[in-house]
Amino acid sequence: MDVWSRGPITGFYIHDQLRDNWSPDARLTYIFGEEGFQGGGSCPVAKDWRECIEEFVREEPRTGAVATCKATVDLRSVPAWKPSPNGQIKSRIANELRKEIEAHFQGSQVQAIVIRDFNLMDNQITMYLKMPDGDYFQGCGFYANREPHCEGWHLFGQAPPSSIRKWIFARPYRLK
Repeated sequence: MDVWSRGPITGFYIHDQLRDNWSPDARLTYIFGEEGFQGGGSCPVAKDWRECIEEFVREEPRTGAVATCKATVDLRSVPAWKPSPNGQIKSRIANELRKEIEAHFQGSQVQAIVIRDFNLMDNQITMYLKMPDGDYFQGCGFYANREPHCEGWHLFGQAPPSSIRKWIFARPYRLK
């Protein structure tokens, strides 16, 4: 990965292809600041990675020295992801998350909300929403330890809905 840093903001540009070949011509970026994960997104491979990172740096001064470097992460040394065990804390956060999702889509009658099961340390939530006018897929930056839990709402422009549906329903966690 390439690493970009300016002041308290650090961005990571991942060179590996997106999982399951969702889009072989796009790469992911992740932006972190003093409060943790702040967003990111995908960029075309043909675009300069520094420009890509800077597009996702929100509300930060655009001045100051930028430092860059490369880093390699051995994914075999990273423990496999698994959802947090179900319990009181996860249930409380899921209930609060449901209320946030319903509030975000105010005026709409959300008939069903299914998210991919989650770990309290995750930085994103992927959700399926059943609405009177159809099915929708949405994502947001996730913060278990603060409210709101869901920020930086986003759609999935380059991923086919069938892949997102498969991803969510492989490990469903029903909120409504």
